[in-house]
Amino acid sequence: MGVTQLDNLPENQLVRTIVDARQTARELKGSNQLVSGANLAFFVSQSASTYDWSGLLDGLAGIPTYGQARFVITLTSPIAVVPLVDVAVVAYYSADGVTWGEYTYRRGLNDQYNGIAPELRRSLEVLPGIENGPGEAKFMLQLFGKQNSRVAFKLQVTGTDEVSITVTRVA
Repeated sequence: MGVTQLDNLPENQLVRTIVDARQTARELKGSNQLVSGANLAFFVSQSASTYDWSGLLDGLAGIPTYGQARFVITLTSPIAVVPLVDVAVVAYYSADGVTWGEYTYRRGLNDQYNGIAPELRRSLEVLPGIENGPGEAKFMLQLFGKQNSRVAFKLQVTGTDEVSITVTRVA
């Protein structure tokens, strides 16, 4: 017995799956941009200021020589329901609060101490989607180092839409 419905042929099922995936991605994104690796448009968003935050690392309770600073980073897209973004954090250090140098990490050893004072580690994680409003993506950024170290950071966000960046320091 032969196939009686053309949609059930293997080559038609593949085409239908691709068309459905393209439609789903288009609906999630909220625009008519075609979805493929060669034609996705990416936008780079960053604030106009030199640093998104600069200051001293507060002391950690129970560990008198180490400090931290924690931030909630909110990225808001005017178009997408769920922004598709990637966040890059560039950290800076200073001895006097006036002259700043970019803090570099050794290649292949993510966030490991490289001999530059102050020792600085960073952690960036996605906050659960239940805390996000429409068009928002939230991240938690934590900076760890010696207490009262002067540090700063600048964010650069790459995504399928332009986003506004809000940085909020939390306790």
